[in-house]
Amino acid sequence: MIERQAEQHRYVAFLDGEPIAFAAYRDAGENRVFTTTVTNPAHGGRGYAGLLVEAAFKDALDEERTIVPQCSYVEHYLRTHPEWEQAFEERGLLGAS
Repeated sequence: MIERQAEQHRYVAFLDGEPIAFAAYRDAGENRVFTTTVTNPAHGGRGYAGLLVEAAFKDALDEERTIVPQCSYVEHYLRTHPEWEQAFEERGLLGAS
């Protein structure tokens, strides 16, 4: 399950009720700056970070926020998932990292 914790500026992935990964961001004006993505090593390589980023991207698009990927994982995710990069570029919502 993915949960947005807006007051803490993060998305958290839970497995069996326990947090196993998070993606942190900060909002700066119209920008949503993704600062870090962390997965518990015991759960790495299973796609949880990708699920977090997709949930965060969907919300950013819905809110018409420009994404700024300062986190290397988010930057990598954009490069390897061109459909997301295109979705943000088409709306003029892709900022420089």
